Amino acid sequence: MPDFGGKVYELPITHSAKEVLGKALFANIIALGALVKLTGIVSEESLVKAVLNRVPKGTEDKNKQALQVGMDMIK
Repeated sequence: MPDFGGKVYELPITHSAKEVLGKALFANIIALGALVKLTGIVSEESLVKAVLNRVPKGTEDKNKQALQVGMDMIK
């Protein structure tokens, strides 16, 4: 891999989606949580609001949990 001058993070995103939430399809939401925690590009509150406005009804709690799992991956 060429050196691009940045950091590379290896995170168990798909594994965590399956183990914690029961489905790999939550991996993208976990990744969003981790990305926002790493970069601070938007507030956590804004991220939660945006995600909950887009997910199917009845999945809000799982998606909030997925965001938290992603954020918790970043220390």
